[in-house]
Amino acid sequence: MRMMVSSKTFFKTSSFIFCVVGFLHLSRIFTGYGLSYAGFEVPVWLSFIAGIFLWWLSYNAYKLGKKK
Repeated sequence: MRMMVSSKTFFKTSSFIFCVVGFLHLSRIFTGYGLSYAGFEVPVWLSFIAGIFLWWLSYNAYKLGKKK
């Protein structure tokens, strides 16, 4: 059986996830936590860009969720 999810629920859920992950990336600036992926140490400046981009995605997903 396949469940259908409304677009409003999808956009609000994705907005929340993007916001939380963006916050975690930006929190690296203040906490100094290390982040590595597949043996590659992610620099803080890359996390800053990723955090801003994820917050932008979160904002746009939230706006799309409000329209529907």
